[in-house]
Amino acid sequence: FGVARTVNSGLIFPREASMGNQVFCLERTLSTSTPLLAAASEEPTVATEALVDAAKSSGNIEMVSYTDMPLDEDLYGFTIKAFLWGGFALSAKEQFQNVRRNRTANIYSAFLLLYLNIGLQASLMYATKHFVSSKAVWSMRGTYDTFEWHMYGKQEDHFIKTTYGFRRGLSQYFKPENFATLDDDTKENACCIPLSRPDFMGLILFIWTLTCVSEFRKSAELFENLVLSRQATDAAWVELTLETSDENGAEDVAYVRGLKRTSKIIIALVILLPRVLITSLLLWLGCRWLCATESFEDLIMNGVALAFVKDLKDLLYITLVSTADKRELEITRCQLDAGNKKSRMTFWISSKAFVWGGISLAFVWAYIFHWQHVLPYYQWDVADVCEDYLQSESRNPILV
Repeated sequence: FGVARTVNSGLIFPREASMGNQVFCLERTLSTSTPLLAAASEEPTVATEALVDAAKSSGNIEMVSYTDMPLDEDLYGFTIKAFLWGGFALSAKEQFQNVRRNRTANIYSAFLLLYLNIGLQASLMYATKHFVSSKAVWSMRGTYDTFEWHMYGKQEDHFIKTTYGFRRGLSQYFKPENFATLDDDTKENACCIPLSRPDFMGLILFIWTLTCVSEFRKSAELFENLVLSRQATDAAWVELTLETSDENGAEDVAYVRGLKRTSKIIIALVILLPRVLITSLLLWLGCRWLCATESFEDLIMNGVALAFVKDLKDLLYITLVSTADKRELEITRCQLDAGNKKSRMTFWISSKAFVWGGISLAFVWAYIFHWQHVLPYYQWDVADVCEDYLQSESRNPILV
């Protein structure tokens, strides 16, 4: 049986799949309907081969097309939307009193909600740092100090002391056989130190780091498409146009075509910078708290609690933002420059997002082995002596 494919000149065939704001499509340069395989048993014709070779040499076989970037549906996207729409309405030549009043109130309410979210996140981080994380850190330091004292012979000349006065044994005095005489509570607590299993803790930290890095990536994309976009020429604050996106006029889209320098500074310093700072503090606090978690079971639970703090902006957006504002946010697009709307599918284009993953891996490795201060000068001497103990404790006597 024959297999044929129709290829038309100048047409773009969407694959109906997207990644973020990328829409992949195939652009063909062949001019007529041509059977690529006439039959299973027939050889391709010379004309068909020539057309395929010409299409390949043209460099247009596969291109990546980018749609205009939508704003994130959270408090940061809502605040940017309120500022853009409000700035455009307030700078219009023909202004009505009710429009000015409504848009001004919308801007104030958006920034109020945004900084309410930032205040709540900062308060939760402060409380976690002082009432939860600090206690866990000092408890773990005490547990490890007791472990070191017992395993290295209980003689002062076998140790050095950290800045906070906790002991670290000298390697030549380590006696693995002393683990058998260690009391049960110290055994259990010491063997559950997350640093004793850097593979498991590293996995949890990597997931948490990716969660925070996603916020950095969104901020970088907004900075690129708003702050580094072209300057507005016809408006005092924002150059915004409202267009229909289909033939029936049923769908409106608001395109942000440019911003004045003052608008870019406000977005960068008042909206994007606080987002980066809050996320950075949350990343540091989360890694410290997870590293000080006193049991492997609580590692995952603490990770979920941290995600709750990070996602507070989504909860407030869903609950406290009006449907009308959500609708305006849905139809707002940051218009890309003509040169950035299409590019060739290359290895770099398809894999550059993995750079964020590489940054996350590098951060986790550096934090575990160099930057963590939960247990300064950690000796990496717990895992080997605890291996048999953890296996015996994990056995279920009902199943044995």
